[in-house]
Amino acid sequence: MPVQDNEKPKVEEPFADNDADHQKLTEQTTTKGQKLLPFLNVKAEFHQNRIDTINEKIANREDKIARNEAKIEKLSAKADRLEDRNTMLKNTLGNLPFVKKMIESNEQKIADIRENKIPKRQQKVEQHKSKTIQLNSKRDVIEHKLNRVLALNDVVRSFSIGFNKERRAVFADAMDRLNSANTDCLNDKIDVLQKQKSQLTEEYTNPQTSAVDKYNLQEKINGVNGKIGGLEDKVQKLARPKNHYAEQTNDVVDATMQVTSEKLAEAADNGEVGLTKITENILVSADEVNKLDKSDIARLADNFNYLENAEVQLEDDYNSIDGIINNGSKAELETTQKELMNTLDAMKDIVGNKYMMQSIREDTAAEIPKVEAQLNAVNNSLEKFLNKSGPDVEDKNKINPDFYKSLPRENRHIESMSERQAEKVIAALSVAEIEFSAVNRANEKTAVTVATKDIPVLKEMMSNAQKQMEEESRQAWHELGDAFLEAYEETHTPVQTEVKKQEFNTINPDFYISLTKKNRSINVENKANAKEIMAQLKNNSVQFSAVERKNDVVAITVAKNDEKAYEDISANVKNERGKQLVNTDFFKSIPKEERATQRMPQKQAEQKIAELSDKKIPHSAVLNGEKSAVTVEKKNIGAAFLSRDKLKKSAQRISNKGKSQEQAGKPKSSSKNQGIE
Repeated sequence: MPVQDNEKPKVEEPFADNDADHQKLTEQTTTKGQKLLPFLNVKAEFHQNRIDTINEKIANREDKIARNEAKIEKLSAKADRLEDRNTMLKNTLGNLPFVKKMIESNEQKIADIRENKIPKRQQKVEQHKSKTIQLNSKRDVIEHKLNRVLALNDVVRSFSIGFNKERRAVFADAMDRLNSANTDCLNDKIDVLQKQKSQLTEEYTNPQTSAVDKYNLQEKINGVNGKIGGLEDKVQKLARPKNHYAEQTNDVVDATMQVTSEKLAEAADNGEVGLTKITENILVSADEVNKLDKSDIARLADNFNYLENAEVQLEDDYNSIDGIINNGSKAELETTQKELMNTLDAMKDIVGNKYMMQSIREDTAAEIPKVEAQLNAVNNSLEKFLNKSGPDVEDKNKINPDFYKSLPRENRHIESMSERQAEKVIAALSVAEIEFSAVNRANEKTAVTVATKDIPVLKEMMSNAQKQMEEESRQAWHELGDAFLEAYEETHTPVQTEVKKQEFNTINPDFYISLTKKNRSINVENKANAKEIMAQLKNNSVQFSAVERKNDVVAITVAKNDEKAYEDISANVKNERGKQLVNTDFFKSIPKEERATQRMPQKQAEQKIAELSDKKIPHSAVLNGEKSAVTVEKKNIGAAFLSRDKLKKSAQRISNKGKSQEQAGKPKSSSKNQGIE
């Protein structure tokens, strides 16, 4: 189903007393908005069924077009063979009466094919193509409506996502798609009205139209013009750039979600089911947010953040959640646990929704293991609290927790390490007089927090601590004797010196890494084509990365904006390698009606080219496997495709056969062996 109508309700969080009413109101607003989901579900299914039906009709039409075009090709080839046969007969035995009759019969067949059979087939092809264009146009209109329904569905569903980062990403993407789909729907309406206007104008300008009818038609034209103008004004007012919402700040997105949730709740209360009106109200209210002062935007954003309480906010990045795991109270951990569980459910719904954009589904699927890991860590920390006894145990496991709380969340950097390594790092931080916070976790790990400006120093201290630990371990084994030291070296040195074997040959891997997942265009080619394609990419200053795989293919990656350039280069390379042209200037120099072409396998064509070159007969050829062909002038057809002995034998056989038929009083019959087909 394109819309999930069984969304899980938001879990209530412990707000401060003065925020309790706000939380209740916000959750009611979200729940009301989700009442639209069943209606959106029915609409999406309706549009999808119509699209499926049209796709079947298009497939049937395309199949008929293919069959008719194949028949046209066969008829054209038959006419060409008959023309070639007549040419040979005229040049050899054209003076014989029965040959003349054969030539006339062939000419009648050729005329029937070219003037009747082929035009009828071509007419059918044009009819099917015209109908296919109409069906494609109709399908596009329905797809625009479906896209609007799905985008509005995702806007509603985004409110149920507990994790700020995912919620904003899904909402912004849904709003961008809603904006694009709504613009497409408005333009579809304008196109329909433009066609109506053209029909009315044509009828108005008809000399046979009376003055009274022209007056009525003019009123209709004015009415249509008014509607077109109104729709064009809406397009100008509502349309936004492609990634308008995705590029907004977090506060603007949160404020937009607040006003959008209010509009959805209002539509649910009023029982509105008009998608056009709901969509336009949402886009208009979202546009108004950008016109507000920063203070008003911040107020709206704070109002929407119903996942926050007076003391604790569910953090956007994983390191900040780590801070809650390491330094948070039991209440904070329980709050985070509920939010992560809710987020995980929503993310799984996104991945399982086949109507969600593929890029969003892939990105969400990649984030699920991280959220699961955070949830496991929170569960472990909660278990630690349950196993503790006494009110002061929590503080004994922490060092300088006030420093952690004093840092803004965007200025915290947390590293997790073993207790032994942490002791050395903490000692080094103390000697360097660098402020820090630390907490011992249940999994025998210690989390150390510093300000972001001290990250390089912390990294260096961790590296030094690791080296000291390795040296201490080595010394301890050394004291036990040489045998123990040798055993230690055997178990540790390979790990330190091991170099990961490169599985494939790569070209410019840094360029691949620099591209985001959405900005990569990956194409797989065989080695021969890939080598030529990469050379041309380099000549055209198109950046690329490549990796040679085990199955003798090469994957070439370019940026999305170079995708068209890659396709052009790839097509040129494949066309050049696919076929070889011989003496194309000669082919172009002779008129079409003077050309005689014989099709044959490539090996036979190569032998024929050699024979024609020896005989000094001008020729042209296309070498393309089984579809190879050799072309000469029609006057040279006998010398080109028949040896002199064969030509004499064929002429003699035809002459003798004709005489025997005349003597027997039987009509002449044609043979498949007469001439060249």
